[in-house]
Amino acid sequence: MIVRDALLDYVNDDAEEYAGEIHVDGNFSLPDTESDEYENLIARYFGDVRRYALLSKEDERVLTRRIVSLRKRMRRHLIFSPALHAVLVDLSEELEESGHVRDYFIIEFRDYRAELRACSARVEEIQKEIFALRELTQGFKQTRGKCRELRKRYAELLNAQIDSVYSLGFGNKFYARLSEKLEKNVVQFPNNARLQSSWVGYCYFRNLYDLACGRMLRANLRLAIHVANKYRGRGVSFLDLIQEGNLGLMHALDKFEPERNLKFVTYAHWWVRQAIARFIIETNRTVRLPTYVSEKRGKIRAAVLRLLRAGVEVSTEAIGKDLCLKPAKVEEIFLYTQPIVYLNESIGKDGLTIADLIPAEEEIDADVDHSKLEQTIEEALSSLTVREAFVLRKRFGINETRTHTLREIGMLVGLSRERIRQIQCQALEKLQQLHQSSALASYHEAYL
Repeated sequence: MIVRDALLDYVNDDAEEYAGEIHVDGNFSLPDTESDEYENLIARYFGDVRRYALLSKEDERVLTRRIVSLRKRMRRHLIFSPALHAVLVDLSEELEESGHVRDYFIIEFRDYRAELRACSARVEEIQKEIFALRELTQGFKQTRGKCRELRKRYAELLNAQIDSVYSLGFGNKFYARLSEKLEKNVVQFPNNARLQSSWVGYCYFRNLYDLACGRMLRANLRLAIHVANKYRGRGVSFLDLIQEGNLGLMHALDKFEPERNLKFVTYAHWWVRQAIARFIIETNRTVRLPTYVSEKRGKIRAAVLRLLRAGVEVSTEAIGKDLCLKPAKVEEIFLYTQPIVYLNESIGKDGLTIADLIPAEEEIDADVDHSKLEQTIEEALSSLTVREAFVLRKRFGINETRTHTLREIGMLVGLSRERIRQIQCQALEKLQQLHQSSALASYHEAYL
């Protein structure tokens, strides 16, 4: 069986106990050879991490709610800015051109086009009403009742604008683009009070948000170290693993929702582990595999261990039954994850390489090949009328010293340029429908 040797390798290798673990090629599972200087760097980093105190359950709850609150306030200033309508219009145009803007959304919609247009029109209408109300409030400062009514209407419009944008489910990438647009507009129009107000408010809450996130991340740096330590000895330096784990920690904080009543460390563990595992996969393989293939390979490895413990004979059928996969799919995963063999790898003491054992393709005589091509072209042209063959010979320079334009050919036969173009199209269509065109097609592919 094709996967027999691979199954034996799986039996001999050490594997994690759970099915979701991701593993890399055994060729790269080497112990870290870290120098004293490198170990000193690690020890120094550990010392810096110890300086940051852990958060109590209550402190973490308060801090996470503050982060979520600051994130909402920061985004509110972006939504209220005049740059919002321009970004929505840009997204709508990009959707018209490419049909793909899904990176900007958290959830998927069946019709982005209709949602974006409706939201853009609603936001533009609301912003106009808000601007008009702001001007009206300047003239009614002395009338308390009228001001109270205007403030209520103003608040309703602001909330409607927020709901219109939130209804689309935009993600972090959209708000990052919106902040870039707002910053450019502030530089371009420094005297615009609305732009300046939105930008100042955004920067204020952005700074508070970064400080709160920094405190949360520093208190959980030990998690990245803990997870990275399990992946040592796989051909990647320990500090690089920790760095990738810290990036996963940052992604987890962006996605964390306190309403789920989960501890942040519980939620972030998956993100940290996934970030480190993907980094190892992308680093250790010359040909990068999709993440889902590596994940399935890890699940197959765990299934092999379960079957061995149960005393069941290991086969693609048994693995497929354990994982609810077809045997052909299991075999396909094995083939995808075979170790990479390099052509310059030595296979003998005399310096012989794998490339030396590959037979060379027969070289085709260029003159013979060109002669066959000319013969094939002549056979194809003989199936056309005299006029059609003449036009093609002149147009493409067949047995000619140069190619001719449609106008030049028309002058030779006394026809218009458009008529020559029509004859050329008719002749080419005939060649495509004839049997000889298949022979010409083989030459076309060979010369590409």
